[in-house]
Amino acid sequence: MFSTGVKLANKYPKSRLKPGIIIVLMSLVTPIGAIVGYILDEMEFNKLAKGAINGILECISISVFLYVSAFEILAEEKENKHSNFIQWLSYTAGFALIALILISEAFEDEPKHELYKNYRTSTETSILGSTLGVYDRRI
Repeated sequence: MFSTGVKLANKYPKSRLKPGIIIVLMSLVTPIGAIVGYILDEMEFNKLAKGAINGILECISISVFLYVSAFEILAEEKENKHSNFIQWLSYTAGFALIALILISEAFEDEPKHELYKNYRTSTETSILGSTLGVYDRRI
């Protein structure tokens, strides 16, 4: 937010009201998004549709993050005196680290995402049930 405040102050040097209103509106976006996500997560409807909606919303938030980091922050950083190669290397290393963390979570025994847990349990139940001739949902 500090960078945004400085940019707004430079853009509207004579006005304090416009930057203040913009910052208040920007600060409300995150709680509103959290509330919408919570409501969608708690609603009872098709798990596949719920997973698709969550996936779409996560893709939107990730794409905004990538856009801001790649075009807003890095564009300004390229204009300074530091080595562009070191900046690029640091940026790439950060993304690689995040990718490794996400990949390592995919190979854990117990997935953290509730939708995947439910899918995996129901799949194991149906496979075991069809093999054993029983359909016990307590697996």
